[in-house]
Amino acid sequence: MVNVRDAVLEALHRGPVSGPALARELGVSRTAVWKAIELLRREGYSIEGEPRRGYVLAGHDLLSPYEIRRGLGTAVLGREVVCLEEVGSTNDLAKIRAAEGAAEGLVVVAAVQREGRGRLGRTWRSPEGGVWLSVLLRPRLEPSRAPILALAAGVAVARSLKGLYGLDARLKWPNDVLIGGRKIAGILTEMGAELGRLDYVVVGVGVNADFGLEALPAGLRERATTLREEVGGPISRLALVRRILEELERAYEEALEPGLLDEYKGLSATLGKMVRVVTGDATLQGKAVDVDRDGALIIERGDGLVRALYGECVHLDTPP
Repeated sequence: MVNVRDAVLEALHRGPVSGPALARELGVSRTAVWKAIELLRREGYSIEGEPRRGYVLAGHDLLSPYEIRRGLGTAVLGREVVCLEEVGSTNDLAKIRAAEGAAEGLVVVAAVQREGRGRLGRTWRSPEGGVWLSVLLRPRLEPSRAPILALAAGVAVARSLKGLYGLDARLKWPNDVLIGGRKIAGILTEMGAELGRLDYVVVGVGVNADFGLEALPAGLRERATTLREEVGGPISRLALVRRILEELERAYEEALEPGLLDEYKGLSATLGKMVRVVTGDATLQGKAVDVDRDGALIIERGDGLVRALYGECVHLDTPP
């Protein structure tokens, strides 16, 4: 049986359509078409009725499973899409679904996160207008190699910002995306493992997209930026979500290839700088000289090279 709502929406995307013609095409009543139109309007679509043209769908930026999947150029990511107006954390929901057996490629998107977080449990401000999403992966990797996926996600976001807006995005180890030295996006990867076997990895991506700096806490405005500020106009979150998913799938496929790591190094804002990395109880300080195949930062000190697989990295030669 035809899903009238979905069929009407697909017809509207193709161009203006009259109610009677659409009713005949779908084999339903004009009333059924009208009810579908009203339902779509309540969902947020702007649909006008114009003489001699019929119903016309205006431009929109609605984040819905249908809109995200429509024209999405991926094979795996986006097989299932969950869109919410508000959630505590997209990563937390994706982890719950992972534990329930959800398949690789699940995408969770939220308009607002109440409890968004970054590294070390720090709060991540997630206001309306941003892109807040998490992707469930089930890679065949040793748990020790999982951090390479954070680097792959950083490359994917940098590619997206370059491709859509021409922005020269740079990557601060391990998972910050910078424009002109200011943070525009962050990545948080969390994994589940049993008996030394990696069960899943959730890749969370947060992008300061379609809002101004005034939406951020005053203390962050000197160190952060947004796409709207950088581009100088409104941002389509829908286009950005699709592009990130496409680039993330490509980077995921390339994660274990030398070319991906080389690309990450070429985009790095950390290599060559003096850094301080806090990893649990240890503090490592020196010059960042390399990133290895597992995603660890190699730091040169007076007593030789040390390796940081995770931690909070501060660029010591960058003004606060």
